[in-house]
Parts: sequence; structure tokens; C-alpha cells
Amino acid sequence: MYLHVIIKRYAYLPLIFFALSCVSTSPPKKAVTPADKTVRSTISKPAPEKPATPSDEAVSPTRWKTLEAEKWTSDVQFSPKGNYLAYRDFQAYRILDRDHLPVWKYDRGESFSNPVTRLSDFSPDDKYFAFIMYPSNEDIGVLRVSDRKIIQVLKGHPTDVGALAFSPDGRFLASGSRDETVIIWKRDGDGFSRSQTLHGHAFGVYALAFSPDGRFLASGSYDTTVRIWKLDQGEFSEHQTLRGHSDYVYSVAFSQNGEYLASGGKDQTLRIWKLSGDEFSQHQTLQGHSDSVYSVAFSPDGKYLASGSTDQTIGLWKFAVDSFSRFSSLKASNWVYSVSFDSSGNTLLCGGKDKQVTIWKMSGYTDQRPPRIEILDPDVREGEIRRTTQDAIRIVCKVTDENGVHEIFLNNSPMPVLRHGKFSAKLPLGMGQNPIRIRAVDKKQNVSERSFVVERE
Repeated sequence: MYLHVIIKRYAYLPLIFFALSCVSTSPPKKAVTPADKTVRSTISKPAPEKPATPSDEAVSPTRWKTLEAEKWTSDVQFSPKGNYLAYRDFQAYRILDRDHLPVWKYDRGESFSNPVTRLSDFSPDDKYFAFIMYPSNEDIGVLRVSDRKIIQVLKGHPTDVGALAFSPDGRFLASGSRDETVIIWKRDGDGFSRSQTLHGHAFGVYALAFSPDGRFLASGSYDTTVRIWKLDQGEFSEHQTLRGHSDYVYSVAFSQNGEYLASGGKDQTLRIWKLSGDEFSQHQTLQGHSDSVYSVAFSPDGKYLASGSTDQTIGLWKFAVDSFSRFSSLKASNWVYSVSFDSSGNTLLCGGKDKQVTIWKMSGYTDQRPPRIEILDPDVREGEIRRTTQDAIRIVCKVTDENGVHEIFLNNSPMPVLRHGKFSAKLPLGMGQNPIRIRAVDKKQNVSERSFVVERE
């Protein structure tokens, strides 16, 4: 018997919000050169750190889960809609579903030369995943996530690509390269076409981030600068050069309200740049790491900033009264290459040299994971294509949940649940496509769904 199966996976989690007490530091002075809109630091000493208070200790995140890998991991990220988790290990890209089960893998066949750079990104609607291809490190693959098909290969950079970022509206994909340029790719139907090449950096570009409103693109370079490019009438042009780092810039990130830009670098510092009108100025220097800062990420509510470093720690900084201060340090067992929050701010991902992806839960978190639906028969795996000539199909499933399973529905009909959460049902099949949906609700009203289509010929 052959089955044609198309699977989609859904899970709905209630958002859990938390509030933390914060402290402030005084902003440093800055100097702006009007002629070239270059912002230079005139800071004599860093903003002071406040020792952790008892209330600070109470909000320290806890290690929740680890995903094992063969060697190092990087590019850890949740998709914007929360449907997927992705990361890069020493020779492959991997996409997992909400239950951390494999969805897609792209094996390069050889190891990446640089675990630090951000070489992949999801589009804001979760439809596309851009990544650097093998063996040509200058080519960009565009994966359509729904059917795991590489729909396009973008060629434009003459040498290695070092950073990728989608704009928040999905209209643009930016790529930075060792060739010292940024290429803007514009959405064109189900693909992308080359729109612009931005020149200005004196060394390779290895960090990119769009502002939440899409007006600005920040690029970080090994030339120690962060450049701001402004969008006007569909075109990007150089707007500012931000100077403050004394060594390579590895990472840039905007806060959700677009008011702050954070950058991390080899000089062991984080720089906070503040937007006023259309201009950015240096606002703070955050010190505390004892080695390079490879990754920075804001929580969605803008209250927290995470930083990953080769000093084997994740720094956690919190915002209050127009400034950030460090309130916690999470210990890793090796270098930290990548950090990322999920869309709720309740989960923090960490990737690094310790051969795993670590998932941290912020304190005050109550586990609200939805029920897990496991299809036992037929042997359905995502992405497989099967067909049948039979006029019926038997569905055998198992549903598990720590809160206790409350209801199970098969195509909107309630199902009796057997021992250990199992149920079985025989469904008639009409000619053509037969959509089948399994829905589970636990006692706390968390919901999971699995749906697939069986095609009868």
C-alpha cells in the first residue's frame, strides 16, 4: 500500500510574560562628525556594572534542554512565527519542528571554515530559509520550507558570503561578503532578484540586521565599523558610519522598538547605539566579557540583551531608564558562538563549541508545552510522498502530555483514548486527496495539531 502524505505541524502555546526589576547606568559622551556622519567614541571609561542583587538572582534563567551535535553549533535561531528551530553545525544546516524533530538537513560534505558568521536566516513569514551553499561559499540557496525545495540559487558575490538577513516585511534579503560589499536581493514572486550592491566597508562584512520598521540596515565589518544604510523610495544608500569598536565587529542587532542598536566585537565589548530622529549616536559601552563577543540578541520586548562570548559565558543585560546593565552570566562549557530569543522572550538558544544547542528558560517560566502527537500507523514522516489505491486507511496515534490529555479529535470527531494515550480509527477514502487532521487538547487547554493528506488513485 502506498500513501501520498503531506504533513503540516502546528502547536499553540500561551505566552507567558515576566517582569524584572532593572538598574541604570549613565550614558557615555559621544562626538559626531557632521561632514561624513561618522560617529566616534570619546568614552574614557565603560559604563559601570551593578553587582547582582537578590532580585537579580531570582530571575536567572535555567537550563531546560540540550540538543546534541557532533562538533560545534552556530546560527541558532527560532523562525519568526515560532514554527521551527534552526542551527548550523560543523558541516550541515538543520531545521527542526516545535518538538525538535528533524524537518530538513543540508549536508555540505565538508566542514565550515568559520563558525562565527551568521550564514542563514528565515523570512518573516517562515516560508523561506536562506543559507550559504556548498561547495561555492559565495552562492546563496533559498529553501521553500513547506516542501523543503531549494527554489533558487542567488549568485552575485565573487567570494565567501559572511552574513544574511531578511527585512521585516520580507521584501529584501541582504547578504554581506568578504568582498567588502552588501548585496540587496529584492523579492520577485516566489524568488529574489539582485537589486543593489552597497560599497563602503574596507574589509569583509560579517554581520547584518534590519531595523524592525525596515528603514535601516546595519552592517558590521572586520574594518571595526558599523555602517547604517537607509531605505528611501525602494533604494538603500549609506547614511552613517558608527565608530567605537577597536577590532572586528562580529554581530549587530536592533531592539524591537528600533530605538537601540547593539554591536559586539573582538574588543570584548558591546556597544549600544541610540536612534534620535534619523541619526544614531553611541549611547553606552558594556564591559564584562573577558574575550570576543561573537553574538548579540535582544528579547522581543526590548528589556533584555544577551551576548555570547569566547570567554565561555552568555551575558544577560537588562534595560531600565535608558540604559543597560548586566544582571546575570550563564556559564557554558566552551566558547559561545550564537545566541537567540524566541518570539515570546521565554526561551533563549545558545550554540557554541560545546557540541550542543542549549535551550534556556527564563525564570518564572511554567512549562506550557502542548501535547505531542505521534502517528504510529501509517509510518508518516514529513516530506514523504506516497499513494494508495485502497478505499480506507487505519490511523493509529499516540498522544502524550505532562498536564494530562483532555480531548482528541480526528477530522473534528472526538476519539476514545485507550491506555497510554493511544487511539485507533479506520477512515474511508474518496478518490483524490483526503485531508486528515488530528487535534489534541490537554487539561490546561494547550493545543497541538497534525494534518496530512492521503491521495487515493
